[in-house]
Amino acid sequence: MVEQYEDGNDAVKPDVVAYTLCMRAWSSSDTASGESSGVERAEAILTSMEERYRQTADWDIKPDATAYSTVINAWSEVGTELAALRAERLLGRMEELYDDGDDEMKPTIIPVTACIKAWSNAADDAGKDVVAEHFDELLSTAVEKYESGDDSMRPTDITFSYATKAMLNDTYGPDRIAVLQDRVILKTSV
Repeated sequence: MVEQYEDGNDAVKPDVVAYTLCMRAWSSSDTASGESSGVERAEAILTSMEERYRQTADWDIKPDATAYSTVINAWSEVGTELAALRAERLLGRMEELYDDGDDEMKPTIIPVTACIKAWSNAADDAGKDVVAEHFDELLSTAVEKYESGDDSMRPTDITFSYATKAMLNDTYGPDRIAVLQDRVILKTSV
């Protein structure tokens, strides 16, 4: 598609939706095999989109929050510490872009939950102390932002479910999750 467009066929100009669907397809290719080559390809497409957008300022190919969330969620399925770190790095990139004034890149609870899921799935690979550190930072930050008035960061039952799964073997985790969950419920009921 890109090659056809670059050869002058304007009818097949790729846009962020086409790129995102392509990333989703590549990342789905790993599901059955347990490998991450498709997810790596999806992230490479995202990087290519960023580079093309920087070079051309073409808004049609500017990566959006959905594109980032697609790749973050794909990394969450892999089940390794490296995959969880890559998911978190992409979330950090979204935060940087948002902090630099790109309002469309505002992270919501969706990519945060995907990062928590990534750590939950990486528990056997990363070890419970590493998982606890990352999950606690992600979930605590989301709750703090929600309490400060950012409704898009309200942790969901799914968020708490992945957090609980990540902390099943940690004596500190379930109590910490319960405290954070109570804070969310308290703010919701006020």
